[in-house]
Amino acid sequence: MVAALYLIKAINDVISTTKVRLFEGFLSFKQKGNRSNHTWDVVLLKEVVDDRFAYLGAVVDAKSLKMTKTDILKSVFLSAGIDTGVPPIIMRNG
Repeated sequence: MVAALYLIKAINDVISTTKVRLFEGFLSFKQKGNRSNHTWDVVLLKEVVDDRFAYLGAVVDAKSLKMTKTDILKSVFLSAGIDTGVPPIIMRNG
């Protein structure tokens, strides 16, 4: 994650008129004993990114991540001086 943070900071610091759309997947909650298939994990995430309306409920808005009204959510990118807000979370089962 730290390496990705530095890469995104470098991309953010370049002055360009071209839009770059990045997303990163952190995969968790794999069942113990099941072998990971990273290619399949990427395919599942990409399907949601390409057509989020086909997977209603798979994209969770940052506001919905709060556990209490007083929770304050911040992006790790703030530590690099990039204020992009808190990104949505993709939750998709195979």
